Amino acid sequence: MKIVVIGIDEFGIDEYCNRLVLDTVAMKTNAPRFYKRDGLIDAVIGFVKPSGSFA
Repeated sequence: MKIVVIGIDEFGIDEYCNRLVLDTVAMKTNAPRFYKRDGLIDAVIGFVKPSGSFA
């Protein structure tokens, strides 16, 4: 999964995006744990991490 997130992040940087926002369904309790473990910030509804910080 982490390789996919890194690939999406790199694509976003190439497209001049400055952050990656991942949204999840509330029922999937493993997704928020993955995002938090990977350093994403728990925002209002989704998780956010600045582009280029997924190394």
